[in-house]
Amino acid sequence: MAADEAPLTATAAAAEGVPSQGVELPAPIGLPEGWKCYQKRYLTGPTAGQPYVRFTGGADFKHKGILSVRAAIRKDAEDKGLDPDEEVAKYDKVKQEKAEALAKAKEEAGRLSGAKREEAINRFREKLGTLDGPTCQAITGWKCEFSHSVNCNQTHVTYIDPEGIRYVSLKDIECCLGFRMRNNADEIVELVKEARTKANPSNFARASHTARQSAYSQGTASIASLFTKGGGGGGAKAESPGGDREAEETAEERAEQPNPPSTPPAQPRGAGGGGAVAKGSAE
Repeated sequence: MAADEAPLTATAAAAEGVPSQGVELPAPIGLPEGWKCYQKRYLTGPTAGQPYVRFTGGADFKHKGILSVRAAIRKDAEDKGLDPDEEVAKYDKVKQEKAEALAKAKEEAGRLSGAKREEAINRFREKLGTLDGPTCQAITGWKCEFSHSVNCNQTHVTYIDPEGIRYVSLKDIECCLGFRMRNNADEIVELVKEARTKANPSNFARASHTARQSAYSQGTASIASLFTKGGGGGGAKAESPGGDREAEETAEERAEQPNPPSTPPAQPRGAGGGGAVAKGSAE
């Protein structure tokens, strides 16, 4: 949910045309045929306004508020006279195959974990040592984004490769390049050595400084607006959420639920949140 999005009350939801059963989402893998998946929002409690997912199905949609795909499969199997355990086992097999395929795709992209990650990093460092920011900024086809958080007074750098994959740490890049060195060691060595000859620490520091100055400039403008636009006074109070909160699902059930459609986060403004983003790439 976006930072400026207020929790929906039952009255507000009706006014906005949101159906009482929620907003229908695409059915996740494994959900029995004919069943539907709905996204709702908590109306009360500390999670008021946050989304959650429930499933409904069966003859005349008699099963409502089902917490997980696994539970829906069991209900559906019982209705059809099938063995619920056998049907759930089929679902678990499909999930496992999907997880293995995803892990393989990550590995092929150099997104490793555990021992494989350390092995790739060590392979890179044995040949080329450790990376630094200016070098990564100068790698052909790569670029950097700099963002400054006013709250913690830190500047963060995101490195973006030619395919648009984003890396938030230098070790992530060492891992990726180290993995690629299994088959293309000479190419990676040449790529990094060339970048080191072009690296410009002054440009890197200047881009970081620009992000910091921009963040504090936005914060100052935001504070000034409190006095020029009457922001210091009180406003209308939000309507108190009503209705009962749905039963809490277990961690396993939450893990089975599909991710609700994401919305781009609001651009941080003011001294209360993050900061402005400055982008820089090697010339």
